[in-house]
Amino acid sequence: IWKEMISMDPLSIDAHRNLAFLHDETKGKKAAYEYLDEICGQFPYQFNLQLLRISWLREEKPEVTENICRDLLVPYHCDARIHSELAYSLFKQRKTEEAEKEIRDHLRKNGIIFKEPKITDPKISAQTLPEF
Repeated sequence: IWKEMISMDPLSIDAHRNLAFLHDETKGKKAAYEYLDEICGQFPYQFNLQLLRISWLREEKPEVTENICRDLLVPYHCDARIHSELAYSLFKQRKTEEAEKEIRDHLRKNGIIFKEPKITDPKISAQTLPEF
């Protein structure tokens, strides 16, 4: 039924999501990844399909997610979800400084000023402050 839906609407996110789940259940995660890679290759700048792909790859393949996000930032450079996913993929790869810079730069570009906390009490050191 999902393939029939896709033949009528090739960009149906629900149908692609369910087909990916079907591949995962019957053939394994690798088959689901391959299916999503194939579909996203056909529609490389279809935003919602790429987000679906990212949601599948986020935990297990952060280096692939990073590349997808960087590609999507070309046409969708202002989208906060892509910047957030990029920062998360960097974090998952233990590139914490780069992840933090990504978030801060995106906030700054969108007019959100991120001020560093001021330490006024000498008993409080920088090590006791939470990380942002």
